[in-house]
Amino acid sequence: MQAATGETTVFRAVDATEAAIIKNTGKFSLQQGGVEAKYFAKSFEDAHWYGQRLYPNGYSIIKGTVKAPVNAAEHWFRHVDIGAYVFPKETLPYIIPH
Repeated sequence: MQAATGETTVFRAVDATEAAIIKNTGKFSLQQGGVEAKYFAKSFEDAHWYGQRLYPNGYSIIKGTVKAPVNAAEHWFRHVDIGAYVFPKETLPYIIPH
């Protein structure tokens, strides 16, 4: 969802550990030993689809806002599963969790 201000709303399914990290730090970050990017969905429903497949023992969905100068459209990959935003480490400070 692209807002008039150029901001984009994204959604991420997370396990309890990642949810706690986001709550404690107020930001999205990479975990040591993990992948070098974070994957986000375009909608709550799409994030739910990912959550069901990735976290059979439960998950939360966290909404984020992608701020300038990051252009979310440049990070959209329609051929990743059902489509996903793939944001590398350097873009994560511009995605604000809510």
